[in-house]
Amino acid sequence: MERVAEDQVGVAAPLFAGLEHHLALQAILQGRIAAPVYVDAAASSRVAFTWTQHRAFVGGVAPGEDAAAWLGDLLEAEAWPALRATGGDALVFHSAEPWEAILPQALAPYRPQRHERLHLALRGLSAGEAPLPTGYGLRAVDAALLADEALTGREALVEEMLSERPSVEAFLRESVGVCPVCDDAIVGWCLSEYNTADRCEVGIAVDEGHRRQGIATAMTRALAAMVRERGITEMGWHCWAGNAASEATALRAGFALERRYPVYVAFCGEG
Repeated sequence: MERVAEDQVGVAAPLFAGLEHHLALQAILQGRIAAPVYVDAAASSRVAFTWTQHRAFVGGVAPGEDAAAWLGDLLEAEAWPALRATGGDALVFHSAEPWEAILPQALAPYRPQRHERLHLALRGLSAGEAPLPTGYGLRAVDAALLADEALTGREALVEEMLSERPSVEAFLRESVGVCPVCDDAIVGWCLSEYNTADRCEVGIAVDEGHRRQGIATAMTRALAAMVRERGITEMGWHCWAGNAASEATALRAGFALERRYPVYVAFCGEG
């Protein structure tokens, strides 16, 4: 296995063909997120692997059983030790089509579970505004909000910001977001994630007790207006296929279903 030099990770992009809708991967390949990228051979690569946080991506050209063994060795030597060091115990594997037949074989020792996810997209970003229920307001995620000591819930918001960016400063410089506020409490967030050129993804949550009131839809439409000002023309939304509430929120905000795709959740811990 060969680890690609940090300033050369883009050379692996052709091996991940078919995964262009995953902006976490595109951010890695564009050098916007620091993540290890491995190929089977530097001179004539046929398979590739990378991961960030809990997302893993496998690509390649006509991989065979030797590729399955290669991935297993790589997980044992690199990915699982790094994941355990951060307190994690599972990765969600996204694969390009050539891997779909052999990925279960490669992950067999790690109790793989097959699931389906949805990818929805909003293009043009002309969804318009949506009303908020009485007692709620929206605030931009900025330095003033984070410094407002009258607000509770800032710690959870910062934790979410740092799940995708290396620092608060990096988030404020490269991403945007909006939060619903009720009775001096932040009760959710809607953040742009994996901003790459003219696309981004949506990270969204609403606290229990504040759901089913249209808050998520209002936040999503507000975020669309914010990212449009930064030159974004398309937002992506990923969720589990069984998450009807998430899918419905995206559809209400103007997103359209693009695809269903399989993933495998694999575990590095003991069974």
